[in-house]
Amino acid sequence: MVRGLAVVDVREPHIHCVERAVQAAQAPRECEAPRRMSVVDLLRAENEALKRENTALRRENVDLRQKLDDHKIIRRAQGVLMERKRLTEAAAYRLIQKTAMDCRMALRDLAREILDTGRLP
Repeated sequence: MVRGLAVVDVREPHIHCVERAVQAAQAPRECEAPRRMSVVDLLRAENEALKRENTALRRENVDLRQKLDDHKIIRRAQGVLMERKRLTEAAAYRLIQKTAMDCRMALRDLAREILDTGRLP
């Protein structure tokens, strides 16, 4: 048996389909003998690869939107501390960061509390 080997006729017009399928493969698969992939197999492989890529991109999009929202909240909390305590931007961020570590809180949770109460816990 051969591990992780796929034989593809490079004369097929959809070779990019195979490249995407190989990149999206989660683990090498065992095959008893190399086989030539048909256009239908290539299209199915491309479809599955695109589904996995789409799912991964959707997850990444959700994560990035959350990080952006967190960043906005932290920046607003920085502004509150800069105004009330007359701190520089860097000093306000360091204060939020240190307080979050001391209180074992996430930065975004501490920032929300600062925005809600106007002060540090």
